[in-house]
Amino acid sequence: MLRDKDNDRIGLFESIRNITSGLHKFVYKQLTEQISTENADIIVKYVQYQKTEINLSDTYKLLVITSLITFKRYFKNKNFSQFTRSDIINYLDSFRKSEDDDPTHKWIGIYNLRRQLFLKFFKWLHDPTGSKKRQIPEVMLDIPKLKRKEQSIYKPDDCGTHLFI
Repeated sequence: MLRDKDNDRIGLFESIRNITSGLHKFVYKQLTEQISTENADIIVKYVQYQKTEINLSDTYKLLVITSLITFKRYFKNKNFSQFTRSDIINYLDSFRKSEDDDPTHKWIGIYNLRRQLFLKFFKWLHDPTGSKKRQIPEVMLDIPKLKRKEQSIYKPDDCGTHLFI
């Protein structure tokens, strides 16, 4: 029995090494040392699923993995299946900033990005069969996408004023 657990753990570490190849070494370390093996296994399976559905770039893969790890650590490694809608809202609200701290409302972009990542993840988690038309799970139901207050986050000074002759 103990050998089966050891083999499962070795297999998980090999899977983690596989999905984190090309990424910073700290990502492998976070998945193997900072979250439970059950949660790491779910993240690995999700990334493997994403790799078969879309051609994951290393940047997007890093974003997905680190977002899920950060989310897990925020709730002290709570199991993914135990999350409630209020947990998700609580986490997303942690990105909110005051007008003084963020006058251009960049936090809204982070909020919306994480919301979208979690929507895809929890849809998969609640229906991993591979269906393209997954239902929105209760944990993500009615969590709105926020609208930016600015038309653009860029200022006129951000555009290049160089003239090439």
